[in-house]
Amino acid sequence: MRKSKLLIVLLSGLLLAGCGKSTDTKHDTQTTASKTEKKASTEQKQASSSTSQTSSSEATSSSAATTDEDSKRLVDLGQQLKQKLGANEKFPTAHLINGVENARYSGDQNNYTVDFYGHNRGVALNDSRLNDSQPFLTLSKKTYGSRTEATATIKYSDGKAEVKLPHVDLGYNIVGTVNSGAGQRYLHWNEGRWSLGVRGSAVAGQDPKKTARKVVALTQAYALPVPETRGAGTFEVDNGGTISWVKGNAVYTLKSKNYQALIVSAASLK
Repeated sequence: MRKSKLLIVLLSGLLLAGCGKSTDTKHDTQTTASKTEKKASTEQKQASSSTSQTSSSEATSSSAATTDEDSKRLVDLGQQLKQKLGANEKFPTAHLINGVENARYSGDQNNYTVDFYGHNRGVALNDSRLNDSQPFLTLSKKTYGSRTEATATIKYSDGKAEVKLPHVDLGYNIVGTVNSGAGQRYLHWNEGRWSLGVRGSAVAGQDPKKTARKVVALTQAYALPVPETRGAGTFEVDNGGTISWVKGNAVYTLKSKNYQALIVSAASLK
């Protein structure tokens, strides 16, 4: 009887030990599987991050390459224009349009007009495919008999006749004056040798103050060419503009339907 009881106790011990080992083995298997899943997840995240960084790097490289190509294109156009219109002439070097820059010109080194266009591809200077296109920017030169004669054509105001008009703070220690009449509002100010203004329609409720402050901020960031005598510029509230300045006995005029492009392009002519 005692032998039977002892045998039962031994068998029970062996069964419990077997169950314990089975439980440990199962726990070890689950732990290993969990570690494997975590490792795979980490590797997947690292691979995803690496792919994202690579894509970002490729996009940046592509953007930089496009900018370099645009700059080279403008330099090449400038060199061609210098050969046609004079080695001392200066042409825009700031790429500001969507697409490839192209140009067509007319005239000679004393009097010329150069139109700049945005196109889906580069074409030769004065290519006939540009004839029906609208220029994004136009640079012109007109030569006069003397510097005095050239200066007389500039619509310049020193602001002295406007001191009694309402004043507007334009920032950067620049104060303008507002003149209203004939259905228009004209905000004028001076910067160095430049006489500048923004025109808006009073009938349409256009206020020139906001545009004037933007123009002033741009001229502080991108300095306009220094006129030898005088320069003048007029900008429209709805985004167009024209500037003219004297150099020697010639007047240079730059115009665009975008005043930001106009100012940045003018600054690149120095």
